[in-house]
Amino acid sequence: AEGPIDKYGLSYFLVSKASNVSTLVVGTAAASRGFNVPALLSRLGLSGQLQGDSGLLACTAAANVAFTPLHFYGAVKSVALLEEVGSQLWRQRQTELREREAEVGREGLTEEEREQLKLTE
Repeated sequence: AEGPIDKYGLSYFLVSKASNVSTLVVGTAAASRGFNVPALLSRLGLSGQLQGDSGLLACTAAANVAFTPLHFYGAVKSVALLEEVGSQLWRQRQTELREREAEVGREGLTEEEREQLKLTE
């Protein structure tokens, strides 16, 4: 069976880890400022016994399951952003190479530059 990391790759993994850490930080900050985290977790279905046995770390990790749609959304948006940035960089490089070719001619380019230009011909 294919899992989310197999399907979405590194972007899913990174967004998932960022969300996990964020949930832990927010849960810890809320608890340290007097927010009734156990009551909130009880409303989410995590019993007081589970909370006592596992502590804040495990409870916030379990609460993070609610953010699974956010993981996928973040993964998809991250990939789209990376593709857009990569595409812009590629177009910019191709423009620079064409300008250089116009200045020095095809023979004035390095072998690598000629190969890069061939990719878009």
